[in-house]
Amino acid sequence: MKNKKKSPMMFALCFAVIVILMFIANYRSTLVQELDAPNEGIEKLYTVGNSLIAISDSDDVYIWDWKELDSEPIIQTVPSEKLLCLDSGKIIIAPSNKPATVTVTNLKQSNKNKPFSFGYNWLCKHLSVTRNGQWVALAFIGKTGSSSTKRIRLAILGPGSEYPKEVLTLNYQKDATVLNETVISEDGLFIAVAGMKNNVGWVGIIDVEKKTMLWEKQIETANDLTDVAFSPNAEFVYAAGEGTALYCFETISGNEVQQFMTKDKSLAFNEHRLTCLEVSPNGSIVAAGVNPGNAIHFWDTATGKHLGMDSGCRGLNNLTFSPDSSMYVVAGRNYGGTFKVRRVPGGASQ
Repeated sequence: MKNKKKSPMMFALCFAVIVILMFIANYRSTLVQELDAPNEGIEKLYTVGNSLIAISDSDDVYIWDWKELDSEPIIQTVPSEKLLCLDSGKIIIAPSNKPATVTVTNLKQSNKNKPFSFGYNWLCKHLSVTRNGQWVALAFIGKTGSSSTKRIRLAILGPGSEYPKEVLTLNYQKDATVLNETVISEDGLFIAVAGMKNNVGWVGIIDVEKKTMLWEKQIETANDLTDVAFSPNAEFVYAAGEGTALYCFETISGNEVQQFMTKDKSLAFNEHRLTCLEVSPNGSIVAAGVNPGNAIHFWDTATGKHLGMDSGCRGLNNLTFSPDSSMYVVAGRNYGGTFKVRRVPGGASQ
């Protein structure tokens, strides 16, 4: 009788062990290789052309070739307030001692152009480059002093240009609006902004040629929006932050197309955050980092189907795809030393 009683318990234990082993095997099966990375936390991780670029919190720049990840990366330290590396070997830098200026130069800063500035009262807030390396979006915040108005000036740097060109200056109530992210579409026609307005999520689209705000809206179901990204063809824009979903909007109309839900029902609303997002280069997959748990979720952009999830890293704040959409890498603010290159669940390379 004792043996019969033990049998169901042993079966359950064996089953649990098998499930755990299958999970571990699947986790390991997505790993392609590991890269030696900055030991400090990562400020920015992104792909431009065939280059995988990481910028650490201590201003160390690492550049790998996606086609030759086994080769040693280019490593350079570039002290700065804001820094962006381009695939052509150029960088855009806002020096720590002159954050109101930006300069286009090379990685070793041996060939500098004349610094550009909108004036002492304008500080460089954001720099972002398109995946094709053709366009750069710049956001400057105007010092307001005692004024009740916050000024946000948006500019672009196009192919062959050495100096930014102003697009639009936005004026908002000083304490009511926070700008968290600025990106530009791969065709250079639209700029997306994301942040917080009146204590809820805020997202908007600017028409670069017309120099006008196409639309902006507040998202009541998000406390804040911290990340925004265009689809490769600029038809859609995705936004996420503190809340329960990743949002997809039509770029021109602003109509919400769908929401990709990640909510853990055991968590309170304000305990749930999407910490980073990215769209695959072929446009078939959208992925987001989710906290608590530091997990990466993947969805089919056409159907909204959840394709799977994978583990991230401590302080998860960056995610980028390989140029062929088959692999991805993540990074975190308090995580360094190694980057894990993994295969994308769901076959994004199709």
